[in-house]
Amino acid sequence: MNEKQAVMDLDRQFCKDCETGKERAWASYFAEDGFMITQGTRDNIVGKSAIEDAMKSTFALSDIVFFWEPNFCEISDDATLAVTKGTSMLQYTKDNETVTLNGNYTTIWKKVNGEWKISWDIGN
Repeated sequence: MNEKQAVMDLDRQFCKDCETGKERAWASYFAEDGFMITQGTRDNIVGKSAIEDAMKSTFALSDIVFFWEPNFCEISDDATLAVTKGTSMLQYTKDNETVTLNGNYTTIWKKVNGEWKISWDIGN
């Protein structure tokens, strides 16, 4: 398997693991100094612990369905950085109404001790 395919598969596994592991699984994919870039409503979130705490409210949404699918990957020439981008969907119930948010994301991955970890995650 080539490196691009490995990172695309890892991004898909990240999504799958979050179905059951929720915020803990989400944070486990980040580097210790990883960033979640917010949409301007608050400061960016830095570090695995802060990222896990920030995602608790998302994974606590009623009837949550949250998934994403990468459709692009690029790897640096030295295979220490990668970027994936794709589409996402977050659906939940609020006030007895179904809310569906479709978006796009870009994730920057870096090799940490031989493993791909998220350095920056940017979604809208």
